[in-house]
Amino acid sequence: MRRMVVVASVKGAPGATTTALAMATQWPEATDAAGEMPRTGERPVRLLLEADPSGGDAAAWRGLSDTPGLLDLAASVRHASDPGDLIARWAQPLTEVGAFLVPAPASAARSRAGSELLARDRFAAVRASNEAATSGVLVVDVGRLGPVESSWAAAADALVLVCRGGVDALAHVAAGIEELKATASWMCLAVVGPCPYPMAEIARNLGLDRVQHLPWDPDAVDALRRGTPLRRRRGRRTLGAAMEDLIREVRRHVELPARAPRPPSVPTTGAEKGTQR
Repeated sequence: MRRMVVVASVKGAPGATTTALAMATQWPEATDAAGEMPRTGERPVRLLLEADPSGGDAAAWRGLSDTPGLLDLAASVRHASDPGDLIARWAQPLTEVGAFLVPAPASAARSRAGSELLARDRFAAVRASNEAATSGVLVVDVGRLGPVESSWAAAADALVLVCRGGVDALAHVAAGIEELKATASWMCLAVVGPCPYPMAEIARNLGLDRVQHLPWDPDAVDALRRGTPLRRRRGRRTLGAAMEDLIREVRRHVELPARAPRPPSVPTTGAEKGTQR
């Protein structure tokens, strides 16, 4: 079964899409019980699904079309009696090493419509698609949390909440953290850029297992958006090393035996809001 990790933000433009892109492309491929890589036809797929109602960015970053993508997936959900792995069916190659993208259109209205359609029936088609895959990860970028985006977080195996390191950004996280913890199966916080507080102190005050610092690394972000893998650099803490730590922690939780999913609360209509990333 493929695991689902939702990446979201509370407010502002903290880099949730970049974090989701890094997680989907850097997530390690699984080995079998003997430590061997799967055969070519059995390779677990690493998928990035853009479901941000403010519109997608990844296709533009990589010079790709937005179709096939989110709208094709949403349309197929309405007509497929036996959907199988619909998500993989509408994905485009994102890298040469097994990562794929289901892009959202740049239009906020069209992207919001696609995300809301997938949220119907408690994400039945998304769940069925993940169950049809033997392994792998689906990273879903939902942008800023609203009613529909929070329902994505409730349906996921893990929520990675991304915020800036300033006092105001952390205050917004603290204001809604208890509701998020009650909604998500498991969650952690990724703090982007300069921060005056130690990560362990933030984790203790928020009651979280993990708070991961992601350094401000514009060169690495530019390379990632162009399709270059993140790398470690000697003598300094890099985004690549920090993402390895974050992915390792998320994997420790989502690759455990499946737990009973928490029933998500799906609104009938999405919140009309502008999201800035």
